[in-house]
Amino acid sequence: MGLTATVFTTANAQPVNSVISTGASIGLQRVGPIDPQNGFPQWYQDKTGLALEMLTPKSATELAAGYNVILPNAVGAPGAVFPEVFPTNWFVEHFYFLARNIMNVPVAAGAGAQTGRCTISLAHEGSFSKGVTAVGDQIAFTRIRIDWRGVPYDGDYIVETPYSTTTFTTLRAGDRIFNTEDVGLSAAPAGFQLSLGSKVGPYLLASATPGGAELPPVTFEGRSYLADPVALTKVTGSPLGASRNACRIWYVGPPVNNIPPAPVLLSESTDFNLFGRVKTGAMPSSTQITRSTQITRASRTFVSAAPADRRVDVCAIAPSTLANRLPGAPVSTLSAPTLNVYMAPPVNTNGVLSAPAVTPAVMNKSGTQFSYQSAQYATRAAMPTAITVTDGTGGVFTLPVVDNIVLASCVYNYTTKVLTVNANSTDNGAILTINTVDGPLTTTKSGNIYTTGVLPFAPCDVIVTSNQGGVNTMETATTKK
Repeated sequence: MGLTATVFTTANAQPVNSVISTGASIGLQRVGPIDPQNGFPQWYQDKTGLALEMLTPKSATELAAGYNVILPNAVGAPGAVFPEVFPTNWFVEHFYFLARNIMNVPVAAGAGAQTGRCTISLAHEGSFSKGVTAVGDQIAFTRIRIDWRGVPYDGDYIVETPYSTTTFTTLRAGDRIFNTEDVGLSAAPAGFQLSLGSKVGPYLLASATPGGAELPPVTFEGRSYLADPVALTKVTGSPLGASRNACRIWYVGPPVNNIPPAPVLLSESTDFNLFGRVKTGAMPSSTQITRSTQITRASRTFVSAAPADRRVDVCAIAPSTLANRLPGAPVSTLSAPTLNVYMAPPVNTNGVLSAPAVTPAVMNKSGTQFSYQSAQYATRAAMPTAITVTDGTGGVFTLPVVDNIVLASCVYNYTTKVLTVNANSTDNGAILTINTVDGPLTTTKSGNIYTTGVLPFAPCDVIVTSNQGGVNTMETATTKK
């Protein structure tokens, strides 16, 4: 499997990519959660709301029917049998989306005319950076590949796909074009985000005519697919315009009197094999709980006569997201979720989270920010160990309740060789430990001030941990030597 963009020819041809702007929404919208079974994103969603799952085999019949873009007949090959088991029996490539177009381009006119096959693959897939199945080596990327074995004439060629226009210059008759444009070949999990900004998106869908209305999904064993993988179909959805739902090859001959001739259309095809399994049902929002802070103080003002303060503060970020849709359904529009917070851990049923059986509260909202403060708790023991947030679209999120450590200062004195840290917790019963990257330090505590003995060095950073779960880090300031 080649993961680098290359052109194999006998001349010095170079691909030249040109971008056509039509105002269309190019690219993908978001990536789903990581599947704990295999380390890949469970799905990707395009900017119309359509989400496609990773094409891992769901049954032996699905595999044999070709829906997974995996050959089940290669005896002994990884991933050749159902079920797959990661990583011992796992095919090296799995697709989220694949549109494949094959053109037979004439290479000689008249009697005995021959053709050169050009295969164009437009894909979004998951694989491994070293080309072999390996834990921790997962990548997800989009691919535009042009493989044309034998151009017919000397000159330049323009290859159009629904996502790209590429010019190849100074070719000689018989040269092979093998050009691959990959986006997203970086380590996970950050690398899984890179393909969102590629040219491949939105996903192409089946249509009765090129650029026409979307056809509904094909159903197989109760699951929804973009199309029958064996049958050829027209497509729609090119971000470059309705006329670009096709693949074309243009020839530009040598200049005449230094004037390049007009391009000549050599081949055009609107027939694609289309692969993709549609994610159905509600999809969670992009909610992230940023903190669930435990406040436990003997008094609200640190004066013993004042009432105690035992509560939980919750903050979250939730940008507007697209609802899931099926092919043929209206394009989704961005909408902000309504977040409900539960002062209890979620119910965990075989790894599937659901809301606990307590009364929720609606979180306050300002833009993409959400916040909530709980009622007062009678005792520390009554406070939750974790909270749950739901978004109304099937998303269930959770975070442990921990204290917040506030670091006011961290100073190393080069004269006395002593480190002094001013640290406080929102839980005045918490026990704090002063650490460096090499482990805990022995300190003396007086109020919020923690002082070490003689240290022969100035720590670059100090990490303060709490027995209530809180963690905070600060750079160490130093005095003049």
